[in-house]
Amino acid sequence: MHKERLSAVNGYTFIEILVAITILGIAVVPLLGFFSSSFAAISNSGSQTRALNLCRDQIEMLKAEGFLSVYSHFITGGNNPLVENDLDLHPGKQRITKVQALTIEAETGSAPAAELLQITVKVKWTSAGREHEETLQAYLAER
Repeated sequence: MHKERLSAVNGYTFIEILVAITILGIAVVPLLGFFSSSFAAISNSGSQTRALNLCRDQIEMLKAEGFLSVYSHFITGGNNPLVENDLDLHPGKQRITKVQALTIEAETGSAPAAELLQITVKVKWTSAGREHEETLQAYLAER
């Protein structure tokens, strides 16, 4: 019988594994910072998009009501500005709708004056201890 002695061991030593894990850990730690900052940016972007959509929804609803209805509700009705807190499906958000009547005079005086309503919608919210807001404006004319 012949006994062979193994002079070389196939595989890695414990020290080699520890060195590899240390190098991998040093390379991965900065990547974790990128993931957390990316998550915060994505979350902020989503909140910003929801706020802009809330502004657009309000403007489109007022446009659908028409000039006379908006004028009577906001300008003569005393509901200006309209402040809505904790909107349905959007807790923590505040929407402020302000309508201002504008009159545009023609230069020559021969053309009649045009009356417009300037609609300003602002949505405010707090995220990560900071206040954020988005504002949209639109104009509504009497036809």
